[in-house]
Amino acid sequence: MKENDSIDLRKYISAMRKRWYWYLIAFIVMMALGITYHFIHMDVYRTHAIVLIEDDNGESGSAGKLGSGMASVMRTFSIGGMGNSSVDNELLIFQSHDVQMKVVKRLNINRTYIERRNFKKYNLYDQTPILVSCADSMLDTISTGLRMTVDIKKSGKVDIELIEPGFFGLGNTTLCSKKDVTLPTELNSIYGKFQVYKSKHFATNEERTINVNLSNTHAMANAIHELIFVDYASKKGDGIYLGLKATNKKYGIDILNGIIAIYNEIRMKRKNDRAEQS
Repeated sequence: MKENDSIDLRKYISAMRKRWYWYLIAFIVMMALGITYHFIHMDVYRTHAIVLIEDDNGESGSAGKLGSGMASVMRTFSIGGMGNSSVDNELLIFQSHDVQMKVVKRLNINRTYIERRNFKKYNLYDQTPILVSCADSMLDTISTGLRMTVDIKKSGKVDIELIEPGFFGLGNTTLCSKKDVTLPTELNSIYGKFQVYKSKHFATNEERTINVNLSNTHAMANAIHELIFVDYASKKGDGIYLGLKATNKKYGIDILNGIIAIYNEIRMKRKNDRAEQS
């Protein structure tokens, strides 16, 4: 068996030597694809937060009910359904569609500003030179996303085109457009009015193309739900861990801070309601 194995190995090495150029070509192609992907794909940043869950008396969620020692044991070994019930309830709030909908509307993140520089795309978020405004009800009800392209000229004037993408990007429909206009301006479409205006980052003497993705609010909330990770910070504590992947650092930080702020508002309202009933 050892002799046969040795012969097979020699044959394999010999075959590789004869066709070395195929392996070299495959290696070069794979390296080229990897380098290309690195340069064209959007950077992804991870944002983390931990929220301490307290009861209305300011004590940690289960410590006030069962005693910190007993609660810790029950959480560690998952004994009974009541060991960490308060944290379980708060987990549901953080994961709820309603909270994520409120974050989308509060931060206006159903409008995503993308710019391609050379071959790479960037999520401008807080650095966008233009802003798009419309009625919230419009983005609550559109069935498909819309895309607005804003070409900024060195003169400071812009060309704007509002597009309804077709299936898999085929058969795009231009809903309305404007050429060589000064901001602010307004576009009228079958879905309603869109206002386009300058942000503090707008500058003349430079040419830029900004693509604005206008998404359905519910769809954007679902997208956040897929990107965010919510779990126990520790089996022995009363904290909740929040993690998020985002294509812009501040974008991810603002989303997590927004979710925490809305949770605190819900918690304070619940506490005030209980105080009024007592």
